[in-house]
Parts: sequence; C-alpha cells; structure tokens
Amino acid sequence: MKSETKNSFLAVSYSVPQLASGTPVTVRRFLKNFTSNEVVLIGRPVKKNDRLEVEKLLFKVISLPTLPVGVRGERFWRIISVIPGIILGLYAIYRYKLKSILAFYRDEGSLLTGYLLHRLTNLPFFPYFFDLYQENYPNGFQGEMAKWLQPRVFNSAKKVIVLSEGIRKYYEEQYRISSFVLPHCSDNFSKKKPTKRKIKEEVIKIGYLGGVNFTRLYSLKLLTDAINNNNQYLIHYFTPTSKEYLKENDLLRSNVIVSYMPDDSQLINDLTMCDILFLPSSRDTGTHFFEQQMLTGFPTKILDYFLCRRPILVHGQPDFFVTGFFEKYRCGHIVNGGSNKIFEGLERLKLDQAYCEELIINANRALEYFDGVRISNDFRDILSL
Repeated sequence: MKSETKNSFLAVSYSVPQLASGTPVTVRRFLKNFTSNEVVLIGRPVKKNDRLEVEKLLFKVISLPTLPVGVRGERFWRIISVIPGIILGLYAIYRYKLKSILAFYRDEGSLLTGYLLHRLTNLPFFPYFFDLYQENYPNGFQGEMAKWLQPRVFNSAKKVIVLSEGIRKYYEEQYRISSFVLPHCSDNFSKKKPTKRKIKEEVIKIGYLGGVNFTRLYSLKLLTDAINNNNQYLIHYFTPTSKEYLKENDLLRSNVIVSYMPDDSQLINDLTMCDILFLPSSRDTGTHFFEQQMLTGFPTKILDYFLCRRPILVHGQPDFFVTGFFEKYRCGHIVNGGSNKIFEGLERLKLDQAYCEELIINANRALEYFDGVRISNDFRDILSL
C-alpha cells in the first residue's frame, strides 16, 4: 500500500480471491476496481489444485496461516480461523492505517472476524451479505451462533450491504433493516451488438458452470432426465465437483462430459463453445431447507453466462428473485416444471434463432447493471458518509 487514504478499508473474506467459482469470484471482481492504497484483504488460503490463475491483484492480500478452504473439517476451521484473522486484521489496520472494515459474508468465520475487529478498534463496520445468514442455519451450533451474531452485526453496522434486491427486500420485511444493494461486478460488458450465433445441427451442447450441491441437484437431475442419452444433445459440466458425487446423484449419462479449467478466460472460452447455457434455479416442492436462500439469491455464474453471448435456459420458479430478474430484462428463456418442460425449452432455443438473438442482445444490455466502476464508486460514496 503506497500511502494511507481517507477511505481505505480492511476487507475480511472467506478466502483469498483465487477460486474460480462462488464467493471468491464476487470478491475478486468487486475489489479489482480499487487501487492498491485503498484496500487490504485477509482470508484463508486455497488448495493448490483449486487455485485460479488470475491477473495480478493490485491490492494487498494477507493469507491467514490456517488450513486451506474446502478441507475435511471445514466448519471447524472456519471458526478457528477467527483467531489468526483478528491478529492479522489488527496488524493490517495499524500497519496500513485503514479507516473502516468490510466483512464479506460467505460464512460465519469472516463475519465474526469482521465484527470482533470492529469491537476492538471501533472502526466503521460494513457487513456485506452475499446470502442470507440466520435463515440458512435454523438449528445446531451454527444456528445458535447465527442467533447470537446476526443481530449484533446488524446493530453495529454503519451500513448493511447486500448483493441483491431480493435480499434487500427480505431484510426490510423481516427485520426492518435498511440495506444498500451492491450487485455482482463485471468490467467486461460491451455495447457492441453481439455476433450472429450459429447452431451446429448434429449435436446441441448444453453448458453448466459452477459447483453441484443440493441447491442445484433438483434442476440438474431434471435436465439430465430431459435429454436422457438423447444423442442430439450433450451436457458439459464445467465444475470442480467430483465425478464420484455426480455419479452418486445420477448425473452422469452417455451424453454427459465433465471438465474444469481453473482459468477465468479459458472457462469463458470453453463456455462460449456451448450452444445453450443452463441455469438451475428451482427446488423440489417437498424441500424447504435453504428455501429463503434460493428465493433471494443471485448466482455468480449468471455474469459469466452473459459474457458468453449464448441463450440461457432458466429453470426457475416464479417467486424466485433470479426468475424475476430474467423476466424483467427478458434475457433468458424461463421454464417451470418437470423434465418435459425443460426439453420443450431446449427445443425452442434450438429452433428459434431470432428469439435466441433477442435474448442475447437483452443479456448484453442487462450487463450494464453490473458495471464494476459504478458499483465501486457507490461503495466509495458510502465510506464517505
């Protein structure tokens, strides 16, 4: 850090921003809009095999001396990381004369670290919720911690920041909390008209990017059933999730391939080779665990999909925030129902070229909402209040 600035801040993150999916992507895209004398980040290290090759980061990154994220006993290590997080956080604050604390909520460890650093230093505290917290942990040790920590975070915050309008509305209705929306950042949107898309008639490749967990399984299983070894379609999972897990959940068929490239530009290039991109955003009607998360969330992968200039098939329920976003901007084909509805959607995108071009143009326009320069300036304005 070259010199102190009036609005310099400590960013407390789940991990250093070198993972290719999830929260670290959102953190990296947000912070890359700040200069080297504005921010210092602390976070847990990532495993070597999961480490993304990214452009050189302009801001200072301090890796906590803990086991990397994603190892066995992850919940335990998240809590243990609070201790070195406080020590190195205090060091960074006093060494670089930082003026405020921004804690990204991905897990209770980073949120607790940021809150305790605020209590120890009395610096302005800005929790940034990428997801709901207490609603995701209704019971057990994590549930008790959430009941204790969340109200203290709300009461201590100079301003609560959230990632989506869905979370903002939920917090306002549920807690009477006034929050500010800083959405995902993308610095790569273009106002140029997208080039014409040509579908290869022999095989339609469907791309999916991201981890595969229980919040995505329902939709992905329906997609797999929809094409069920149909040799006119091919599913390509770009995922760090193991093939063993995919096999256990019946997602591997004769026309399914799995790969993963921990490189931002290569991922986009490979996704662009697909004809249709699939966004799973629905739940089994009998499942209510993490229900509010799915109602309010906005997956990171959407921005990557927009950049690929390919039509997006959204399997989403009407009450989900992400479904409303795609309806508002008319930037994806939305289906709600079983595997037959998904297949009908695939056929529509396969055959209706003009409709696909309209969706792609609208997606390019929607990207302007995620302009990283504007969003980072909004946060600078918050820091100046």
